[in-house]
Formats: sequence, C-alpha cells, structure tokens
Amino acid sequence: MKQIKVSQENLKNLMDTQYKFHSFAAKLEHMSPEVKAEFKELQDAVRLLFKEQREIEEKEYETKSNMLDKISNENNFISIWSIHEVDDMNSIFGYVEAVKYEDIIEQVNSEVTWLQLWGIADRLIRLSGDEHHLFIENFNKSSKDNCHHLSTGS
Repeated sequence: MKQIKVSQENLKNLMDTQYKFHSFAAKLEHMSPEVKAEFKELQDAVRLLFKEQREIEEKEYETKSNMLDKISNENNFISIWSIHEVDDMNSIFGYVEAVKYEDIIEQVNSEVTWLQLWGIADRLIRLSGDEHHLFIENFNKSSKDNCHHLSTGS
C-alpha cells in the first residue's frame, strides 16, 4: 500500500475525528447486536489505521523527552522545557534584548540559542522563588518594553 503524507493540521483533525467516532460508539448501547458488531468492526479498522502513526509519535515524543531530560540534568535546571516545537536546542532563537519573568528582568542584548534561553528562564524562575510553575511554555516579545516575557505553567 502506498503511504501518503498528511499535514500536521490534517493529522490533528483526523485524530480528533477518531476520538469523536469512539465517543459516538459509546452511545450505541441500545442498538441491535448486528449493528453494534458492524460498528465495532469499523471502529477496529479506524484504530488500526492510526496505530502506526500513534507509535511513531510516541517514539518521537519519548526520544525528545529523553534528550530534554539529559540537557536538564547536565545543566542542573529546575525548570521543564515545554516548547515541543523546538527540535534543536542549539539552534538560534534570535536576538533578545531582555527576558522578564514576574517582576524580574535579565538583560541579554545578544543573539541566543534556545538552550541559552532555557538557561536564562531557569535563572529567572529560581530568582522568583516560584517552585510550582516550572514548565517553560512560551516567550512573548512585548513591543512596550522590548522584553521577551516568559510564560510558565504547572
């Protein structure tokens, strides 16, 4: 069978549709045994179609998580990197004037890698004393103060 490439957006839509399909199946409790059996057959076929993709995504996620854990341990970070779109932590993020977390600002004034940005964020989180919001989720640049504002989660 020929494999096809599916965009990330379409794949997400397909996965969402699969979930809705399975949720709908639960509502068919009172259908005849024949209809339920046919629907179960369709359900199993859909599940099989997505099995390979799920396995690929799980392996990629595990590989990336292991890499991020290794980087975190090597750098003694307390924070957890949650920007999963970044594949290479040594690639250039871009020019950063400053990074702000809560009321703490670290002046940078240089081009930085994603890993350097993680280090800055980790320092700011430590300085804040926040032991709960350790997941680094985003850096939003503000036109007001030219700072990249660190967004964290728990």
